[in-house]
Order: sequence, then C-alpha cells, then structure tokens
Amino acid sequence: MPIKAPLIETFPIPTVNHLRGMETQTHTTTNMTTLPILAEITGNLHVAAAALAAGLGIGLLGAKAAEATGRNPGAFGNILTISIILAALAEGLIFIAIFLGPK
Repeated sequence: MPIKAPLIETFPIPTVNHLRGMETQTHTTTNMTTLPILAEITGNLHVAAAALAAGLGIGLLGAKAAEATGRNPGAFGNILTISIILAALAEGLIFIAIFLGPK
C-alpha cells in the first residue's frame, strides 16, 4: 500500500529575528498550490530540452566546421554551405517544439 503525502505541510521560515535567536514564522502550503506550477514546468520541459539540444548542436557544428576549414581551406565554400543548412535544421527543432507542443 503506497504511503500518501500529507496535504498540508508546515515548515519554519528563517527570518532576521530567527538569526538573532527570536521565534520563527511558520508558513503553511498545500499540494494544491504546487500542482499547477509543476504542471506548467513539465508542460514546457520539451521546449527547454529542444533549445538545449539545438544550442549544443549548433556549437558543435561551428567547432567542426572551423576544424574542417583549417584542415582544408580550399573547401571553405562547401563547408560553409553545409554548415548553414544544418544550423537552420537545428534551429527548426526549437520552433517545432514550441508550436507543436501541448497548449
């Protein structure tokens, strides 16, 4: 049988008076107030993951394009063309995640 979490939690909040040795204030929160916040965070988590992946992908793409140009300067035009196309595709991941994600 799973253990159920209490609906109301009370925890002390340290204040300046608490640091001086006086009493602490207590703050009461319910799980009902944290659920919408968690739902909003998990609903937009795919956008953050797509942005992180696209940023890493474009960074790696730029590094490898610079490395390839250093090894073969004559292929600069071809490397630049392929890099621009791949960067646009990586940026497209963010827009797909934003616009096609759950509303």
